[in-house]
Amino acid sequence: MGRVPKKAAIKAYIHAHPNGTKFSQADKNIAVNTGIRAYVAVPRDNMTTKLLVYMHNGTQYETTTVKEKITFKALTAKRKQSLVSAYSSRWENHLPCTAGHNCDSKVWPNPNAK
Repeated sequence: MGRVPKKAAIKAYIHAHPNGTKFSQADKNIAVNTGIRAYVAVPRDNMTTKLLVYMHNGTQYETTTVKEKITFKALTAKRKQSLVSAYSSRWENHLPCTAGHNCDSKVWPNPNAK
């Protein structure tokens, strides 16, 4: 996890899964080992996403849907280009795609999708 300011505490983390709706074992391990909630945003189509949380319910860890459908506004062309310019190197250096995820064909958030 990133740096946390003094007198602050991490309560949760969020990330996206463009290829599936299940938490990976690594996601679950972070939640269990740190005692924080893990959130994942799962794109449903070009304009909506589903939000899930993996957390302890008092007895065991479980996955729960926080919100079934979150609708968001499309980026303007100018904002999209700004984000691509700012983050494309991070995208290119992201963890290698694992087998079976077909990363090259994913449109979101891959600006280089075919």
